[in-house]
Amino acid sequence: MPAAGPSPTFRPSPWLSNRHVQTILAASLRRPVNLPTPHRRRIDLEDGDFIDIDVVSPRAAKPPTSWVLVLHGLAGSSRSPAVRGMAAALAAAGREVCLMNYRGCSDEPNRLPRSYHGGASDDVLAVMQRLSTERPGRPFAAVGFSIGANMLMKLLGEDASRLPASLLATVAVSPPFDLTRCAAFLDRPFAPQAIYRRALLRVLRPKAIDTLRRFPGCIPASVADLRAANTFAAFDGLYTAPIHGFKDAADYWHRASGGRCIATIHRPMLILSAADDPFFPSGYVPRAAIAANPCLTLALTDRGGHCGFVSGPAVSPSFWAEEATVAYLASHLSP
Repeated sequence: MPAAGPSPTFRPSPWLSNRHVQTILAASLRRPVNLPTPHRRRIDLEDGDFIDIDVVSPRAAKPPTSWVLVLHGLAGSSRSPAVRGMAAALAAAGREVCLMNYRGCSDEPNRLPRSYHGGASDDVLAVMQRLSTERPGRPFAAVGFSIGANMLMKLLGEDASRLPASLLATVAVSPPFDLTRCAAFLDRPFAPQAIYRRALLRVLRPKAIDTLRRFPGCIPASVADLRAANTFAAFDGLYTAPIHGFKDAADYWHRASGGRCIATIHRPMLILSAADDPFFPSGYVPRAAIAANPCLTLALTDRGGHCGFVSGPAVSPSFWAEEATVAYLASHLSP
């Protein structure tokens, strides 16, 4: 499917058109979703660690014929409002939904010092391979939010031969494309973006400190160093890069950026992005590169914020990313 221009199908709520309002209030506007109770299961990895998956089965008379893997964003989990909302929408459409918790994002500390990062596509691949093997003959799709969308984009463009043949379609919601530009934008000292940076680091820093205390010497930095890391440049340089084998923050950002893999993605992917996304600089979407790949479909809206895309009345808002995802996957997963 060819890439498209700005999508005419999303209209933000008049009272919710500001990009920061779309981003910050999208989660709080979500009412408790009608989500079937997830069943948690654990996948043991080859390096001795584990990944926890929450499996949601649809309320349907017949077993689902397909399933969807959902990847959360930075500092999130399977309990993130956007993830739960997407899971409810997919389950209502008759899909089995598997919600991945990255290392360190479930209720139990992981066994190894390694955590997760924006390019941790190897863990996503391991989960895909295991779950698809357990579901022979059933096609599946994958949906990623923000950093999860980056992981998905990177995975699809790295080596298609490693991907399960049953992966038929993917959706990337608010992907950053370029982690270097994103980090520099969020690290600006006197800008609204500082709010998002502080909120994310408030979740990431304690986890890094806990890892250092459980595994003394796993990184050169001290607990005091991590506590003082108030930018992504500092945090990724002190923790993310060394704990995952990167030379430094710049090396991590470059090698982990999903936008570098756009040309080599050979599975259908829908990319949902907002031009006013406050996490990313103006013009961050590589439209020409996306348009050059016939496997990619770009829905670039003028408004929507970061993983927001809220429309409808205040008493019953709707979430366009969920609607667009369900429709797109129906065209690829339906028998």
